[in-house]
Amino acid sequence: MRKVNYWKTLLLVLCTGCIFAACSDDDDENPFTGVDNNFLSFSLESNENVWKATIIDNEITVTVPEGTSLDGAQASYTLSEQATVNPNPSSVTAWGEEQQFTVTSYNGTTRTYKYTVRYSAVSEIGTFILNSQADVDAFADHHVTVIEGSLSIATVENTEDPVINLNGLAKITEVMDDITIGQYYKGENLAGLAKLEKVGSISMRNNSSLTEFALPNLLSIRGELLIANPTENNITSIKCPQLTTILKSCYIQAPNLKSLNLNSLESIPGKGDNSDGDGTFSLYDSQLVSLDLPVLKQVGKEFILSVSSKGHPELTQINLPELTSCKEVSIRDADKLETISLPKLSPLSSFSITSCAKFSKLNETIAPFNLEKLSVSHCPSVTELDASQKDINSISITYVDNNFVLKGKEEMGSYKFTGYQLPKTEGISTFASLTVTTPLTNVEISGIKQITGELSFQPTANVTLESVSMTDLETVGNFATGNDNKRCNFPKLTRVTERLYINIEKTVTDLSYLNFKSLESVEFLEMYGSRNTNITSLEDLLPKLKSSNRISIRLFTALYDFSLFKDIADAMTEDAQWYVRTCGPGTVTLQQMKESATGDFTPAN
Repeated sequence: MRKVNYWKTLLLVLCTGCIFAACSDDDDENPFTGVDNNFLSFSLESNENVWKATIIDNEITVTVPEGTSLDGAQASYTLSEQATVNPNPSSVTAWGEEQQFTVTSYNGTTRTYKYTVRYSAVSEIGTFILNSQADVDAFADHHVTVIEGSLSIATVENTEDPVINLNGLAKITEVMDDITIGQYYKGENLAGLAKLEKVGSISMRNNSSLTEFALPNLLSIRGELLIANPTENNITSIKCPQLTTILKSCYIQAPNLKSLNLNSLESIPGKGDNSDGDGTFSLYDSQLVSLDLPVLKQVGKEFILSVSSKGHPELTQINLPELTSCKEVSIRDADKLETISLPKLSPLSSFSITSCAKFSKLNETIAPFNLEKLSVSHCPSVTELDASQKDINSISITYVDNNFVLKGKEEMGSYKFTGYQLPKTEGISTFASLTVTTPLTNVEISGIKQITGELSFQPTANVTLESVSMTDLETVGNFATGNDNKRCNFPKLTRVTERLYINIEKTVTDLSYLNFKSLESVEFLEMYGSRNTNITSLEDLLPKLKSSNRISIRLFTALYDFSLFKDIADAMTEDAQWYVRTCGPGTVTLQQMKESATGDFTPAN
């Protein structure tokens, strides 16, 4: 009996060892440590709808359509093995609010999850016209966030129920076409559109109730931003701090504007449709002290600071530190303006500044860039323009400092000057064209040897220009004396490369007031005599004339002697080069000139 028991006992021990060895092998392959504390899945169910959450790191996010109520929804979830969660999701009912859950692992380590709900866009196609407060309030029931169409607000007067707030639009994030805010909107702000991020265009005209135009979340405008208000409007602040792009144009007329925040605006490129204002920034009237657009890089066509009624009486500086691309810059009616900063601007077509009484830093302003056309008008503090290092094709200077000096290269582009003093120049001998408008009765300009294009002298209103003189001029392209009998003194002029037009009145008895005594060559000589009966000879007018490709003489009824032009006419080959009508002999043809021995058709001869 003892021996049998011994073998039974040994067999039992061996079996038990095998069992423990097998258990030990399983544990080595699938150890249970009890440290996991994860949400493995999460979803909400309400009214037969199930919304599965995304779980990223420690965040649980459920996305539902805008306007969906999650109150009372039931949660379904799975956790790591033998983990627990607090609070239990089954006890939560306010799923529209942020929640926090702590998951505890089997061995006691914890992890906190944040639950949030995100509302997806709900779009609706159509044109929404809201002309009463009831219309605006009722719009909230649509739960719409994206309008695939346009939105019109208070464009028709409703005295019984005017629109006084836009709270019913609070969920809108995008309007694909236009938003129009009418003149009958009686609210002081646009708070109901605070979530608006994208829009086709925004237009507001003639609204006198709004005091603040603020769209804090607006990112982009695919068309234009138009704020055009009457003089009595009350807008003092425009704030679109996140707006980066206005595709077509920005037009602001707000005479009482004191604060402008477009601090994220980078680009107004224009649509390229060639319409008026495409690719422009326009500010008409304001009370701004400083105009700052700190990140604006591109304006497709033109940056305009202009006036419709009041101008910009308080503006002292314009700061566009990042602007690199703009074709035209036009600034006017800012009496206190002293500084215009355009340090990165590339070459542009035109720079114009008008009626800025304190502005004097012209050279500093244009130093960073080249330009084709420059205009300065009614800026009495501007004393000098140094264009000696620039290629400017056209310069117009009107009513600047009386001692204004233009410094330039030997050869310059077109130059227009208007003022009480004659234009003073340094280093310049040639202009492409020169126009001088002045209230002075006598004009004398020295130092200029050549005008390759047109030379023109014009009096201001109620002034009679008595004489013009350019004592050093040798060549001119086009010059017309006019019919005002003013004295013209060009003692060194030898060549007219395009056209010399001499127009006299019938009361003139001689042409001694015209000094072209050195003139040798005229491409086209045109003379109009106004049926003058006194002029019988042109010898003293053009004593050295040797060549001309075309001559036209009309209405010198006492002129028979054309001998001055005999050699010139003999060299002509086409009838169109010679035109003499209504003179002493009547008509003189080119053939008659060639057949005449002298070109003198006086009857006695």
